Amino acid sequence: MDFFSQLFTSLGTRDSVVVILFLIVAWLLGYLVKHLQLSSRIDELETDLRAIRSSHIDAQAESLPFENASGASVQADDLKRLEGIGPKIEELLNGVGIHTWKQLSLTSPEVLATILQRAGDRYRIHDPSSWPEQAKLLAEGRFDEFETLTDSLTGGRQG
Repeated sequence: MDFFSQLFTSLGTRDSVVVILFLIVAWLLGYLVKHLQLSSRIDELETDLRAIRSSHIDAQAESLPFENASGASVQADDLKRLEGIGPKIEELLNGVGIHTWKQLSLTSPEVLATILQRAGDRYRIHDPSSWPEQAKLLAEGRFDEFETLTDSLTGGRQG
């Protein structure tokens, strides 16, 4: 005998219908609450993305080359300069409108983690928690502090 047959037999038809209706209503409420939570999170992320894109023009104007410790010229928009960011992640960040150190410095680690998670498994393993701090130091021209910070990092993580 299946579940509903046992339920109807033990409770009686009227009571069984009431229980089933309560179960359906509870499921619908759970579904609606989850949907509203996800919609709210999507709205937050879209707002963050709009802010990043709007800062793009200002940040590009401030983008200047400098010489690193080895004397090689580095373009301010070179996100690969940061510990933990390689060519693929730079391409991914450029794809969502992050092209400069200033933009990256204004992006929260949570938003960066979401970008990495949405990009797939090969990106989820990266830890963007230090990227905004590194980018801020570069954007402000504090290169000695940047070098000191990156010397303490391994793959963008405190090590």
